[in-house]
Amino acid sequence: GVKQKTLFSSPLSGWKLFSLADGRVFLSLLPSDGVAGYAYEIQNGALVPRLRNIPGLTFLPRSSSNAALFGQSGEGDVSLFFSPKEGEGAAYLPIRTVADKCVWAPAPVPPSGKSAKTISSGPLIAYCAVPDSFTSRNFLADWYMGAVHTSDTWWRVDASTGEVIPLLEPADREETFDVENPTIDSAGKQISFMDAGDKSLWLLQI
Repeated sequence: GVKQKTLFSSPLSGWKLFSLADGRVFLSLLPSDGVAGYAYEIQNGALVPRLRNIPGLTFLPRSSSNAALFGQSGEGDVSLFFSPKEGEGAAYLPIRTVADKCVWAPAPVPPSGKSAKTISSGPLIAYCAVPDSFTSRNFLADWYMGAVHTSDTWWRVDASTGEVIPLLEPADREETFDVENPTIDSAGKQISFMDAGDKSLWLLQI
C-alpha cells in the first residue's frame, strides 16, 4: 500500500500478470483457442516481446531464468512446449496440458555471501497437472467458463532434457482433481492448488 507506481498502462483489457520472485514482470493476453497469443516482459514501462503468434497461448515464465513453459490450443489439440529463451527454438514436451496447470520448481538458493550468478540455476524442473482426456474442441474457452472439467494426473517435467515421469497417478489417489492456480513453496516441497470443480484447496507433498 505504499510507494505505488505505474509499471505499464494499456487501452486493452484481458491481460494476465506474472510477477516473479526475481522482480521481473510479464504480461500475456488472456488465451483463446486458435487465436494468436502474445507474451511480453515489462521493461522500463515498455513491452518487450517474449513469445509471439502462438495459437491459444498459455504462458509460465521461470524466476531467475530466461526459461518459460507455454501451451498451445486450437481445434481440439492441446500441446505443451519449453522455450529456453527469446529467439531460441521451442522444444515439444510429451504431455498434453496447458501452462496454467504447471508450476516451476524454485531455483537453488545461493550460499550465504554469494550472488545468484555464482551458482548454476540447476535443472529446469516443473510440475504439471495433465488431464486424462480433453472433451471439448474449444477447451480453453469452456474450461475458463467452468463448462468442462478434467481429471488430472501430476507429472514431473525436466524441461532441459524433455524427460517426464508421473508424480501422482490415478491409482495413488481416491479423489479426482481439475487443477487450477497451482503454487509451490520456496523449498520446492509442497504444491498447493485448487480443484476447479468445487474450489476446494489441496496440498500435494512432493
